[in-house]
Amino acid sequence: MNDRPGDNPYRPGAALAPPVLAGRARELNHYRAALRSAPGIPANVRLTGLRGVGKTVLLQQMESLAVQEGWLASRCQVEPRHNDDRHLAALVQDLAREARSKLSRLTRLQSAVQSVGTTAVGAMRGGWHDVALSLAGPQAPTRGSEVAQALFEAAAQAVRSGRRGYMLMLDEAQVVRDGPEGGDRHPLSMLVAAVNVLQEQGVPVGLTLSGLPNLRSNLFRKTDGETARTPRRSMPGPSGRVRNLRETVTRPR
Repeated sequence: MNDRPGDNPYRPGAALAPPVLAGRARELNHYRAALRSAPGIPANVRLTGLRGVGKTVLLQQMESLAVQEGWLASRCQVEPRHNDDRHLAALVQDLAREARSKLSRLTRLQSAVQSVGTTAVGAMRGGWHDVALSLAGPQAPTRGSEVAQALFEAAAQAVRSGRRGYMLMLDEAQVVRDGPEGGDRHPLSMLVAAVNVLQEQGVPVGLTLSGLPNLRSNLFRKTDGETARTPRRSMPGPSGRVRNLRETVTRPR
């Protein structure tokens, strides 16, 4: 009889994936449904929970799922220094640019480009100029319009390469919040408005925000008065871990 204890199924520490991700099938299935419903229903997801419940690990799994479902995806952890319009805009533009560059390298290695869905192609035919008019009219470009253009170009390149669209995924997103009413710092409103105007035009862009519970209040306390379009949400909590303890311990590897 072997009395050697089995490996510990838990991985204490931030963002360390356990050997078995148990109790997250519901959240992943909801996320898959959101991805498949876009662009008809915007693929916007808010993932909130206390520290240590597994948000970052789940977000990593969501990124893998998005890629499996044919999306070009960028995932990044937001820092307090991004909590202003300029720095958040620069971060999103860099992520979109990096995703496009990576996709270009992958496309060059492919022997043939996959067929593209007609819905996504139709949304891309108008070009950035038509979307820009919807965002700011004939005015000079703003940081919000620059963010929207970066997202649009990433989605356009994704569609041309046979992907379904572009998914932006931000972790620790609770650090991004609008400043006091009447001030000039509105990074969260800027991001949400850029994503919303693209989705209104049928552009296959999605937004996944993960963070502490106050992320929800930040979204619904935006000072521009516009409600964030985050209709779907997954909220990992302690009950899921306890309920699936047996599955975690006994599932063979």
